[in-house]
Amino acid sequence: MPIVTLTTDFGHADIYAGRFKGKLLSVQSDLNIVDVTHNIPAYNIVTGAFNLRHTYTSFPKGTIHIIRVNEQGLIKDGLLIAYYKGYYFLAPNNKVLPLALNNQFDWIRSVNFDQIQSQLADGIYAEVLKYVLENRYEEISYLSEYESSSEWAVNTFDSHIRGMVVIVDYYGNLITNIHMKDLTQYMDRFSEVVIQYRDKDSINGIVGNYNDVVKGDQMCRINDLGFLEIAINEGAAYKLLGIKFGQIVNVFFS
Repeated sequence: MPIVTLTTDFGHADIYAGRFKGKLLSVQSDLNIVDVTHNIPAYNIVTGAFNLRHTYTSFPKGTIHIIRVNEQGLIKDGLLIAYYKGYYFLAPNNKVLPLALNNQFDWIRSVNFDQIQSQLADGIYAEVLKYVLENRYEEISYLSEYESSSEWAVNTFDSHIRGMVVIVDYYGNLITNIHMKDLTQYMDRFSEVVIQYRDKDSINGIVGNYNDVVKGDQMCRINDLGFLEIAINEGAAYKLLGIKFGQIVNVFFS
């Protein structure tokens, strides 16, 4: 039973996700369709890429991952088929896939829409998926260049790092693109760390768990994915600190 995952910004209030799954099942009724999430903030390819990057390897090799975020015009932008480390990917050509996979592919192809009968996006994906399932994707696509993305880049300086908030999770925690491996080289040389999220607002130190501070206090921790996270113990940092996606975060060492 082929596994197909879906990561989209469709939400659950409308029919978009359900209609799309129905279209895919019309291609092959025994598909095992897994909803990774349909709650990517609208048009937010950075959050979409983050979710795909940190979920795709949880599935068995051979899984086909479909990501549809900020899909403004599939025929105009193009549709990509990619293969990397045993996984297949379908995504609009809007940088979300290079961002998710750090510009690394075993191969990447562009769909030739002249070979596709469907005119609507759901139907196009379903038709292309059928070719991938049958290992016939070369018939409707060609090897292509892609526009790389550097939006994950973390800026490093002599005694500080600059990153940004890339995820606001369900609990209101703020996950940055600053990884533990970025911090390690500084922690080996410095003893103090201050995380500044606004000009006059900062948090001293990094703790291990939420309950290392009292309820309602702000804190920073390294989350299970290894990224620096700003949170409030039993509170929503997103609301209480007034921080949102894209907020610049500076980590100073001394």
